[in-house]
Amino acid sequence: MSTQLAAQSTEERVFAVATDMLFEYGYHGTTLRALAEAVGITTPSIYYHIQSKQNLLYTIMKRILTDVHSEVLAATAAVDDPWMRLEAAIEAHITMHAERRKEVFIADSEVRALEGDYRTEIVAIRDEYGRFYKELVRACLDEAHVSGPDVDLMSYAILSTCTGVASWYSPKGRHAIEFIARQYATLIRSGLASYDVRPAHDQQ
Repeated sequence: MSTQLAAQSTEERVFAVATDMLFEYGYHGTTLRALAEAVGITTPSIYYHIQSKQNLLYTIMKRILTDVHSEVLAATAAVDDPWMRLEAAIEAHITMHAERRKEVFIADSEVRALEGDYRTEIVAIRDEYGRFYKELVRACLDEAHVSGPDVDLMSYAILSTCTGVASWYSPKGRHAIEFIARQYATLIRSGLASYDVRPAHDQQ
């Protein structure tokens, strides 16, 4: 039993240290030899915990993307009103990205380093999450009887805006992440609800 616990503990350290190194040095700047040294094990023994460097990156990406999607689904599951569903999704997305910013940074920046089936699966997971947000936005616009905005564009804008919080948020800042997430959700809802699709010269 103690051997199993020790193995689990080592595996957890491998992924935790790998996350730090991938965040700091990127995929190509991180070697398994350096990872093994940082964890305190030999290079050959690291293969007891991971299949390959590609598999390591894929696993970190899949875990965070799956966790974010699951958290957002849980936050919106019991909400019927489309606008409240969108707000709940935004708050969950921002909170997860701020709390696990290193992992989401890796997932956003290192897709190009993945190869073959690993890349195909990760891109599919990301696309599914994007479609979920498009459905949220479309439901809100339908409820408001607004047909002008480009749903794809609006969804990308919302996700980019919310994901960006992780790049500047600090737990030592003057606002808790829950407050920031609520402010963003309110701002995005207000902007989307009042969106005017007329050309700028017609709005003068």
